[in-house]
Amino acid sequence: MKKSLCEPIAIAPNLVALDPIKQPTSIPRIIDFSVTTDSIIACATIVVDAPTRLIRIDWGDGQADTLRLLPGFLVIDQLSLGDNPLEPGTYQFEHEYDLPEEVEPFPRLVIARVDEFNGNVDFRQQWVNIAPKYKVNHYASRVILNDDLEPFWESVTELNIRMKVGGDTLINWANDVSFLPANGFKLNGSQLEHIFDLGDEDANTNAPRIHYHVWDADATDDDDYYFNTSMVPQAGALSADVSEEILLQPSGYSGAGIQTVLVKFWKEVRLLKPRKNQSNAVFAPANSPVGPVA
Repeated sequence: MKKSLCEPIAIAPNLVALDPIKQPTSIPRIIDFSVTTDSIIACATIVVDAPTRLIRIDWGDGQADTLRLLPGFLVIDQLSLGDNPLEPGTYQFEHEYDLPEEVEPFPRLVIARVDEFNGNVDFRQQWVNIAPKYKVNHYASRVILNDDLEPFWESVTELNIRMKVGGDTLINWANDVSFLPANGFKLNGSQLEHIFDLGDEDANTNAPRIHYHVWDADATDDDDYYFNTSMVPQAGALSADVSEEILLQPSGYSGAGIQTVLVKFWKEVRLLKPRKNQSNAVFAPANSPVGPVA
């Protein structure tokens, strides 16, 4: 026989009290939890299957993000991240890690906690590896001549400049030069860009090597000048953004006297912080008459 929602309980010959039968309450469960990283930014995505009161993400570095949802506030519809709207019950949190004193990849344990209105709690956790990334800009190069490559009786220098990147020729520059501009000869098209990823075990090897060759077409091999550099950041450029002017001396330079030919360019190293959202948390709540609290 089907039981009524209310059962009579006799407490006196002439009095009857009604004791309601409790109905099961849905308990929010974490049905999916994942953490992705890009440089020093981590993005935690958590999916629950019922309304929840509180979601907390501990990032493993002493910092945490907490989202409280209380009755009586307006419901937020699905929020869109670019062209990908969040599904109901999906919450995303972003966090920026500080660089350690010794800059290198480092592990962190990320813990997600969900609290239900009646006090039930669910947990998930995931280890992540934070690997800083840097954008290295090698701005347009200039070749500076402090003196003619030709003997004094020649008025024109048949100047040749070749720039190679990773063994491939990027620029072949050839001109008849009759004067020496103070700021040198700009190599149009010589600007380069590279992402230096500390999470790549071969980051130093994979960074492009750059080679310059400057010579006078009429001169002997003794008048050839070679320069070498790479897009590997200096160790001091990993803890703070750096922009500096680089002046390359020819290979084999002994340090004595003013060199006839120099190569100059600006090199910039910036730590990447690719955040997707302006706020730390975006979400589309599970079907529920509750909403966000700032």
